Amino acid sequence: MEQIPFVDLKSQYSNIKDEIDLAIQQVVNSAAFVGGPFLKQFEQSFAEFTNRKYAIGVASGTAGLFLTLKALGVRPQDEVIVPALSFIATSEAVSIAGAKIKFVDVREDDLLLDVDKIDFEDHPQVIIPVDLYGKMVYPTDLLEMCIEYEVKLLWDCCQSHGASVYIDENLTQSGSFGTAAVYSFYPGKNLGAYGDGGIVVTDNEILAKHIRKLSDHGREDKYNHSIEGYNERLDGIQASILKAKLSHLSTWNDQRRTAAKIYRERLIPMGIWYQSMSEKDLSAYHLFVIRHPQRDQLKSFLQEKGIATGIHYPIALPHLKAYQHLGYQPGDFPVAEKAAAEILSLPIYPEITAEQVNYICDQIHQFITIQKQTN
Repeated sequence: MEQIPFVDLKSQYSNIKDEIDLAIQQVVNSAAFVGGPFLKQFEQSFAEFTNRKYAIGVASGTAGLFLTLKALGVRPQDEVIVPALSFIATSEAVSIAGAKIKFVDVREDDLLLDVDKIDFEDHPQVIIPVDLYGKMVYPTDLLEMCIEYEVKLLWDCCQSHGASVYIDENLTQSGSFGTAAVYSFYPGKNLGAYGDGGIVVTDNEILAKHIRKLSDHGREDKYNHSIEGYNERLDGIQASILKAKLSHLSTWNDQRRTAAKIYRERLIPMGIWYQSMSEKDLSAYHLFVIRHPQRDQLKSFLQEKGIATGIHYPIALPHLKAYQHLGYQPGDFPVAEKAAAEILSLPIYPEITAEQVNYICDQIHQFITIQKQTN
């Protein structure tokens, strides 16, 4: 029986082994492990890729969110809007930065932040839209409201490397909106390091300098520290690996989109929900997520057929034990709560073949058929 992994990082490495080995060896030969030319080169390349003026490499996506919130000067009484369905890094960054989390429910069709449910009259200081599963939160209405109410936008692009949207027929890159945007380079991301890593991009020179200072012990120069900071730097080896991978990202994303197209075409006749896309959306398809009321049974069935799957995420953020003190009750976030019980992430990565995608769809169809016969 064929085994289909959820991601296949070994195959990716095999395909670009010489480039990766060279990228690592160059850093080792120069001993530029912390800071140095390889970090600078990657930061410049990624700033260009996202159409931003500045990029600051950091230790993780979580660090990027936290450091940016600190640099923005959030205070204990400041509310920061976070979608109710995301990874905890989005919300915990708010807490550790010292601000108040304000969860907002997501939309039914794509599980992205429901902008219509944000109460701007409450005067939140920052909104963190999350490009969940690789689809961008469409920026137009959100940007207009944030300008009107003077709210800062910190975009969580940790799942949308290379995603785009059409605005007035212009294709606009993920990360190019808002006060700043943050990416994660966790190994399984579309652009992944060989360990943890992240980056902040912005057009604000003062903000960029402050984030860089915070990430490096408040350093002005080697032993001159104007403030206390943190140790949240991106290593030279990771930066060199990421620069080598960056040149492949557009191709890898196109391969993901090819696999997603097969999924969509096969799943539509089955009546299976998947994240909606309009003609304006060019998702990076970090994940391909479906919904099914018997999610756990479907997951077990696919596992028996050699298909690995994931759940992103099984508990809506407000109902995690970590946030019990906020006093949210079942039913406060109905869309996120229902989705968390039904969502299932299917394998999607550049190396997955059409045959493998079709095999997965065949097994989902078989599961549905069995369920109908049983019922």
